[in-house]
Amino acid sequence: MTNTPTQHQWFDYDAGSRYLGVSKRQLQRLVADRKIGHTRLGLRTLFSQAQLDDYVAACTVEPRS
Repeated sequence: MTNTPTQHQWFDYDAGSRYLGVSKRQLQRLVADRKIGHTRLGLRTLFSQAQLDDYVAACTVEPRS
């Protein structure tokens, strides 16, 4: 049995803000306020696509029936 590595796409602040459609500063505020998941590697702050998608899902409001 072999281990198949899971491929992740990582985003920095610039790419993450473009993915979400917000400013880089807004994304920095979300991190500072702990409103969005992120990964710290040394001095770098990175976002997986799943973390960004989870944030969007948490902010999505479903219409009433």
